Amino acid sequence: MTWQRLTITVDGNDGRLPARALIKVLRAAMNLVESIHDESESDESEGRIQWTIEKMTKINPGVVTVAADLDDEIDLAVRGLRRINEVAEMPRRFTMRSLRYAKDLVSVLDHGVQEVVIQNGHEAVVPTQHVSANADELIGAKFYYATASLVGRLSVINVRRELRISIEDEAYTRSVECECAPEFFERAKMYLNSRVIVTGEVRYRRLDDTPVSIVAQDIEPLSEDHRGFDELKPIDITGGLSSEEYVRRMRDGA
Repeated sequence: MTWQRLTITVDGNDGRLPARALIKVLRAAMNLVESIHDESESDESEGRIQWTIEKMTKINPGVVTVAADLDDEIDLAVRGLRRINEVAEMPRRFTMRSLRYAKDLVSVLDHGVQEVVIQNGHEAVVPTQHVSANADELIGAKFYYATASLVGRLSVINVRRELRISIEDEAYTRSVECECAPEFFERAKMYLNSRVIVTGEVRYRRLDDTPVSIVAQDIEPLSEDHRGFDELKPIDITGGLSSEEYVRRMRDGA
């Protein structure tokens, strides 16, 4: 992680700087970055990042620069705001909570504020009310889509109509169906029962940000211990015992 800076500019109407608007935009911007950092729907994650004020002006337009030890979360926030300002498409690493903070950020427009600017040091975005409208569209949808990577164990290969695989997602402890191009078939056979990382367009359930499916663009192993599909044979290592009884006997030395 490195020292990253976030700068907000709030331009008030009639040359006046509304203090409450400045505070609201700053809080929304920091919360947006923290939601990307945490990627959960829990409000308990707020305030976990230690922000430092580096610069602040008291005249209109109001400018505040804060900094924190982060990876790329501020860059993702700026790019995500630009994206959602243009189209109703979930930006990378955004969650439903991120969308609510984005709405808060532009809620001051037309309420004593004529323009808000968010900067990360090398690029800036001027969000408009399109952010709020597009966020509302995404929040109202049952599912949303975003490019992401999922990690899990490749457990199923289905080639009846088209190549589909399933992975047991480690972060959400559930099976996620993956739609794959035919050229992935041989690779999928090699990685069966191995840990893989699948990258592509993920379909998330809006209610809890849980991944439901992914259109795979790439599949890579996370270890070198994958076995070929044709080498897999049923093996009975428990001697007919249930797995629970087998583990208990091994533990007890029976």
